Amino acid sequence: MPSFYEENGLGLISVILGCLLSITAVVSMASMAVAYSSYRLSLSQPHLIDYVRGIIWRLISESILPLIGGIVLVFSGLRLLNAHVRVPRRATRHPARVRGKALDMLLGKDERMIMGMIGASKDGVLQSDIVIRSGFSKVKTHRILKGLEAKDLIRRGRFGITNKIMLNR
Repeated sequence: MPSFYEENGLGLISVILGCLLSITAVVSMASMAVAYSSYRLSLSQPHLIDYVRGIIWRLISESILPLIGGIVLVFSGLRLLNAHVRVPRRATRHPARVRGKALDMLLGKDERMIMGMIGASKDGVLQSDIVIRSGFSKVKTHRILKGLEAKDLIRRGRFGITNKIMLNR
């Protein structure tokens, strides 16, 4: 099995050279700033425009271009290093199971019981049947269903003198 350095040698070399090039460009820029700060220029000098052009050309060629090249080398080296990193794949879970587990954490015991009754039927459950099967009072059942409806988990529709409860899918 190849070592880390054997697999990622080009990326490491690129990052190191990019860092060195960037550092030398910054040092060059600083030395130019120190060197040119001691000169006193006046607008009456005959070759002022040529002098300023020379400074700008030297700044671009000796500092800015190497700095940009160093940054490009660092980022391309990091890209090469990341290309060799293997991320283990997780087993993908079924979305319905994930949703079911999340609902179990968000719902109380009574709400989970009623959601189980509603989920077990294909075409919905009558509210009166939920009262009978759960053993809860009509008021408690109404309040639980109202909370589930507020969470947008179920929908209620009139069905004679009672309500028909269905899952919101």
